[in-house]
Amino acid sequence: MHILFPLHSLERGGGCRVVAEAANGLTAYGHHVTVALPDGAPVAWPLTAEIVRVPFLSAGYFPQAEVIIPTFYTTLPAAIESHVPIIRFCLGFEPLWVPDPEVALDGYRLSYPIITISRCLQNLLLARVRRQSYLVHPGVDSAAFRPCGNKGLYGRPTVAFILRGPIYTYKGIGILWESLALVYKERPDLKLLIIANDEAADPHTDIPHQILRSPGDEDLGRILSAADVFVFPSMFEGFGLPPLEAMACGTAVVCTDSGGSREYAVHERNCLLVPTGQAWPLAQAILRLLGDQGLRERLIEIGKATAAGWTWFRFYQEIHRLIQALTMDAYSHMPPCS
Repeated sequence: MHILFPLHSLERGGGCRVVAEAANGLTAYGHHVTVALPDGAPVAWPLTAEIVRVPFLSAGYFPQAEVIIPTFYTTLPAAIESHVPIIRFCLGFEPLWVPDPEVALDGYRLSYPIITISRCLQNLLLARVRRQSYLVHPGVDSAAFRPCGNKGLYGRPTVAFILRGPIYTYKGIGILWESLALVYKERPDLKLLIIANDEAADPHTDIPHQILRSPGDEDLGRILSAADVFVFPSMFEGFGLPPLEAMACGTAVVCTDSGGSREYAVHERNCLLVPTGQAWPLAQAILRLLGDQGLRERLIEIGKATAAGWTWFRFYQEIHRLIQALTMDAYSHMPPCS
């Protein structure tokens, strides 16, 4: 089957990672998968699918396809213009954070089938636009995300988090800075590992820190493995891969209750789950983990077991079966050619 993903970019971020794995997985199952990207758009993830560069995302520039899979509301109009079956791939509910939420909401009201990556997204679609959807489960690369035996590398208690660029306000970085200031008052021996994404700048914090870049999963895995605590302060996530990857690396996790993380995050079992948008509960959870080695070790062991159940192989199987079934159904309901 000829499958097309029209994308604005494949930058280094969890959503783009899931899309790249979807394209690779469908390619592995024998489909001819093409990723249409504007000229100059970044490609941060390895792809086995074909990349076609276009001046801009428009049906007139798209290669031939039997099904188009838009992953963002702004790529939907060009997909509609192509007059082939469409399957929406919902990685995050855009009406919650884009500048034109009603436009994004209207796109989900259309009758195209929707695949999502969490029950949180399924519930949002059902509540906001009364649409049922299909669930697939993202995974973790266990070869890259694993304990590396480098705990204690920095000689002091270490907290790590991922810093995105300033446009990603829903990632909760403002609240994180407030909470870390509270933590540092109690633990001035704290060391921060700031894992800066491609678009992130120096945060200019007074808390002792080290900025690290992770050009690939293996680098990120080594950084996560060295930390005592990984913090994920996001306000909303369709899924949220980094906490699960940190669990796989044998690192204790503090995670906000951001929606999608509920797929795997269980408070007091494999992480400490705290409310979104509140600095003090986040700070308390970080301090608690830094001060309680027994709790850290318990969360680490169960976290590793949790992460082991989430594989990209399962994701490949699920999305292949869904795309095949949904495409066959779409073609069976198309009017005959005149």
